[in-house]
Formats: sequence, C-alpha cells, structure tokens
Amino acid sequence: MCPFLSGENRMAILNIFMLIGLAASAIPLLIHLFHRQRVTTIDFSSILFIKQLHLHQSRALKIRQLLLLILRTLIILLAVLAFARPVLEGPMVAWLGTGVHQQTAFTIILDNSYSMSAGGRVASPFTQARKAAQQILDRMLNGDEGLIVLTAVPVKALPERPTTSLDLIQTTLSKIEVSSQTGNIADALSLANALLANTTSLNKKVYILTDMQRRDWQALLDTSSAFNIDPSVTMFLYPFDAPDISNVSVDAVSVNERLLIRNQPEQVTAIFTNHSTMPIKDRAISLFVNGVKRDSRMISADPGKSGTVKFNVMINAPGRYSGYVEIDQDDILTDNRQYFNLTIPPVITVQIIGNSESRYFLEQVLEPSGTLQTPIVVQTASAGVLNDDQDNAPDVMVIDGSVNLTAIQTGNMERYLAAGGGLLLFLGSGIGRSGYENTLLNDVFSCSVRGRLGSPGQRESYLSLGQMDHEHPIFTIFQSSTDALPDAPRFYASYHLNTTEGTRVISRFTDGAPAIIEGGKGRGKAILIASDVNTNWSDLALKSMFVPLMHRSIKYLHAPETMSYKEYHAGIPVEHFIDWNTPDTPLNIVYPSGNMTSVKPIIGNQGASIIVSRTEELGVYRIQDGDGVLNEFSINPDTAESNISIMSTQQAVALFNENKPHIILSTAMSEDGLDKALLQSQQGYEIWKSLIWLVLLLVLLETWLTRAISHKTAGESV
Repeated sequence: MCPFLSGENRMAILNIFMLIGLAASAIPLLIHLFHRQRVTTIDFSSILFIKQLHLHQSRALKIRQLLLLILRTLIILLAVLAFARPVLEGPMVAWLGTGVHQQTAFTIILDNSYSMSAGGRVASPFTQARKAAQQILDRMLNGDEGLIVLTAVPVKALPERPTTSLDLIQTTLSKIEVSSQTGNIADALSLANALLANTTSLNKKVYILTDMQRRDWQALLDTSSAFNIDPSVTMFLYPFDAPDISNVSVDAVSVNERLLIRNQPEQVTAIFTNHSTMPIKDRAISLFVNGVKRDSRMISADPGKSGTVKFNVMINAPGRYSGYVEIDQDDILTDNRQYFNLTIPPVITVQIIGNSESRYFLEQVLEPSGTLQTPIVVQTASAGVLNDDQDNAPDVMVIDGSVNLTAIQTGNMERYLAAGGGLLLFLGSGIGRSGYENTLLNDVFSCSVRGRLGSPGQRESYLSLGQMDHEHPIFTIFQSSTDALPDAPRFYASYHLNTTEGTRVISRFTDGAPAIIEGGKGRGKAILIASDVNTNWSDLALKSMFVPLMHRSIKYLHAPETMSYKEYHAGIPVEHFIDWNTPDTPLNIVYPSGNMTSVKPIIGNQGASIIVSRTEELGVYRIQDGDGVLNEFSINPDTAESNISIMSTQQAVALFNENKPHIILSTAMSEDGLDKALLQSQQGYEIWKSLIWLVLLLVLLETWLTRAISHKTAGESV
C-alpha cells in the first residue's frame, strides 16, 4: 500500500516492480544536455546586422525545447505508471478508472472483556459487536485472508495466522463468548499489526469492535510507543455503547483470623464498589463456605463509592475450606463473586531458641489449657540447630534476645524464610552486629542498629508502646479510640533502629522510635521486636497483651498455610508454591469446571512451585497429589474492568498522532453504513486506461511540437 494521497483517497500499486522503469525518465534530460554540448562553428563575414534578430529567435527556441523535454519526460513517467497498474481508493476517484476488488488482509479485533457483557445477553455491547463482526465476514470475498484477535488478556489470535478460509473464521466467531478477563487494546493492536505484516496483500484492514472502556485503552494512554501501527493499514473503529446499567462489584475478600477457638466466630471482610449512576440501597450480599450459605447482609452505597461488609462464621474443625462472597445479580454477572480459600492446619509447630526464662514464658503462653481450634506444639532448641538446614523445619521459629547468631546461622535462617518459614525475633543482649546487622536485619527487615537505649535491670526510665497499625492483623484486636494501650508494657532497654523507605514499621515506642517491624524474604514473613522478652529488658511477658500478641503473631507468621485470599486474576499465569516432598508422585490441577491436567513442579530457592498458565476460569483450583488435595488457590476477576467509564472516539484517534494510520470512524452500526464503509475499503479503481489515453495525447502533442520546431528551424536556415 502506497499512501500517496491523503484523506479518504489513497493509492495502491498492483505491479510495484514496474516502478523501476521510472529511471528511464532521465533519458530525455540526458539527450537534451548532450545536444547542448554540440556546437558547430560557421565562418561568416559579419554578424553586426543580424545580432538582434538571432537573440530573439534563440529565446523562443529554448522555450520550445524545454516544453519538449517536459512532454517526453511525462510520457515515460505516465507509461511506466500505467504498466505498474495503480489503484485509487476513495469516493472522489471513481470517474478516473474501472472498479476492481482488491484482495484484502484483515483483522477483526473483538473486545471480549467482561465489561462487554453489560446489559445481558440480548442488549449487551458484545452481542452487537459479534453481529457486526459477522456482517464484516459476510462481505469478504474469496481470496481475502484474515483472522480474529480477542482483547481479553492474554490476547490471542483465532486462528493463529491469517487464513483464506472464511468459513473457518465464521465458525470460530460463532463460538466466542464474553470472557472473565480484562481487555488490552494495545496488545491486541500490536498482535494484529505483527500478523498483517506477514501477509502479501497490499490492502490491509483492522476492524476494532469495542465498548471503548477506558481501562482497556490504559496501556495506550500510558505510552505512545504502543501505537507503532503501520500507517498504510486502514483502521475501522466501531464503538458500542453499553446501556445505562446497575452494577456492584465484589472487589476483595479477607479473613481476620483470631485465636481460632471453638465456637468463636471468625470474621470475613468483603470490599464492594457501586459502579452504577444511581445509589444502591439494601442490596443483599452473602457468604458461602464449602457451598453452604453461612451469613448474609444488606449493603447500600452512593454512585462510585466503595464500602466494606463483615460476616461472622463458625469453623469448628481444622481442614481446607473454600468459599465466596456473592452479591445479588445485576447487569454484569462476572464481578458479583469473589472466591477465597482458608486452610486451618491441625497443628502449628513452633521452635523456641533462647534462655530458660524466655522459653518458660513463651511455652506458657503458646501451650495454654483450653480448647484452641489449632493446637500449637512447642519445641525448644539451642542455636546449634541453625548450623545446618533442618530436615523437619518448624512452621514458626522464635528467637529471643540472648541468642548471638553467627553469619552461617543467619544465612541458614534466611533460606528457611525464603522457603516459607515464619520468624519472630527479639533483640537483646546477645545481638552481634557482625551476625545480625550486616545480614539478617538488612536483608529481612531493611533496618540497622543505631544504638541501645536504657539499661537492662534498671526501672527508673522506660518506653511504652505508642502508635501502632491497627489495620495490621496482629493489632486488630487492640483497636482503641486512643493510641494509648491499657496496661501497656514497659521497655527498660531497647535498640534504636535506623529505617529506610522499604522498612515496614507496624508499631512505635512512645518516643517515636520503631518498636515492631515486619519483614520477609521469599515466601516467608518475619516480625522483629526491638527489645527482649527477658524481664530485665521489659515486662512484656507479664502484661495481659502478651498472650494475644504472641498468638496472633504466630498465626500471622504461619500465613502461607492459613491466609485465605491471594490476588490471582483471571487470564494471568499463576506461580503457586507448594509443600511437595514426593517427586515420584504425579501432580494434577483440577480446574473449577472439573477438568484435570497434569503439571510438573519447579524446584527453586524458595521451594517447589507450579505454573498454571491457563487461568481463564473463575473459581477454586485444586492441586492434587494422587487422590488427596495438596493445596488450593482461587482465581477472581480484576474488578478494574467493572469501571465502565469510556473514552470518546476522538480521544482514541488522538492517541495515534505520531504514526497515524488511516482511521474510519463509525458512530452508527446500520447495515447500510457498514456496507458503505466496507465497499470503500475493498473497492479500488484501476486508472491505467486513463493513463494510456493521457500518454497518447502527450505523444501527439510532442509530435506536433517537434514538427513545429523543425519547420521553424528550416525556415530560418533558408
């Protein structure tokens, strides 16, 4: 395609290799320059009386020769162009030549993101877009080649390469449905451009059928480089407006784990957003666990506003649980449900490393009498167990401040964390900068030791816990209208820690210095307390908050097994870590639909993991080790797609400023309008006959002018 003309009139060359003959247009110029160099000398007695007459005749002769040069050059140019068979496109050039259908290479970019389902199956933008795509295919002719590109992430082409089998494309189109994923117009355009570049057709078209949802165009808004579209490609942009809809999305679900005591309710929190233009009032939203409805609430929200709702549920036995929070049906069904998983282990193993006093307090707290839902088994050990990797590593490791770790021990501990272990670390008299500060504190907590405040054993001066993050799972139970804690612990000695931008401080002392810091490495979480449980350093172990603080810390650090919600979105490949020690046993992925496929684990520094590349289905995915369930995870929709604010077609066209292709906008999708647009895109006009007639006319004019010059020259010679 050669865009020699602008606007709606464009030119294509069917036999482009004939344009090599344009070099012959230099022949008349070379002949002209050659004759100018030929000068004949004639002896003559005097030119005094004919000098003025000769000057006038010489000027007239030069003008005629210049006109002759232009005519001969035009004759060659137009003759070569006629043999190249140019085809003009556009409504203003039909009178120049004969209509001819151009072989077309086309791509239909069909938006199948879930916002296209707004309004239901009958009136949705997707239903209209698929009908328009069918009309486009009906008007293609034999020899045309094309395919369909779907915008739902990850974008894909159906079939994988352009095909001349229009029946195959129509069959593929009839099977396409709205997905549960978000859309990406930028990736779809890039894929379409790459596939069309491999075709030989000069007439290339891209049809974009979309609801113009701004989220789907975001990648193009963020970077203009994504619009590297061949400017010779003609683009057709068909917007399909969604009707005025009512839609509320469930955006996230979390479980606030307590002490998991029998007959005590757990709290499940859901976040929702009203995407409607009208407020919602008393809309039902429910919690389901293992397929059974366990609680229900009524919610209200103004347009564009979000809110939270909390459910209570009793869990009376350890095991694996899956569930979802669902809102009543509205005009977009995909975002009405969010899935979650909850695993309550039968036991949590905790290893305590420290002196006898610290071990005593921690054992008394973590192994109380009562009916805890999840028993905690406490093991005690010396720091020597950290000299090597443990075969049966505990779920959570607690190290008190008396332990001075070596570089080898801190290295083994970091590997333990990376593999998914939990660490609760106190700082006390055993701290050594060579072992802690240069490795563990920097690598795991993004902090370092500035110095020590106070002296162990004294009681005159102390710090208390002040500001804390009440949104953190460890501290939600301590929520209060003030920052002061009742019966707050006293810290007689502590360490002042230097922090960085990457340090997460979840509690501070009353002087503003960091008191408790959260860190992590790989799959594991870690909690650092800037003082010790030893009573010479603090009276923390003697206070009422010590029991819930330790239990909630252990539960939180064991989160890789018990956390209920991971943000895995539909269409995005998932890497999920598993505890897998039987390499000879095959693993299978069971999809929400019940389909099953085998998978091979990958062994890395953080342990074993599996890659699930096909995540289009919403729901719970199960990893099976033989007949048993090894692990579970959930795939949910990315509810950013639920925000159906749109871009105007003018804004979309403006994104192509630097490398602007030919864009045809269609604001109405009537059959007559579609027929007209397709006819203009596929119908061209060959003008070689007109060019031949023009060449003949110029040849006659050149012949007449040549004879006129010859007669004039002969007359002057006489």
